[in-house]
Amino acid sequence: METSQTRNLQNLIVGRLPLLCFNNRAEKRPGLCTKAQNILSSLSVKQVASLAMTLTFEKKSYPIQHENCSSCVLEIKGNRATLFLVQPEKEIVWYDIAEELGFALFPDGHEYTHFFTVVLSSTLEALKRQGWLFRC
Repeated sequence: METSQTRNLQNLIVGRLPLLCFNNRAEKRPGLCTKAQNILSSLSVKQVASLAMTLTFEKKSYPIQHENCSSCVLEIKGNRATLFLVQPEKEIVWYDIAEELGFALFPDGHEYTHFFTVVLSSTLEALKRQGWLFRC
């Protein structure tokens, strides 16, 4: 389901594309996948009531308990990406979103999870004060 919250989140992620993909010298971040800009610029965000996740190991599937699941999952089909976000009770879990984006854009997504969390959860004014913005 598309809501004002999902539209705002989608606009935020797409609007922060230069910060997520390039450093403050406008150089592509090391290891960035070749489809990264297409994936982020085509991103849509949908709200869902819940997510059901399973772990498959040696051809056996194991359901993961809801309380141990992420608050979102990113699905990529070709150059289209959809971020499915569980209806938040109070607020968005920025770390979960950052982790999903990190793994989609970089071979070792954990390296960028904290940085993406900061970029997505901070105001533009705060990012500028901290020296993250190279173009405003």
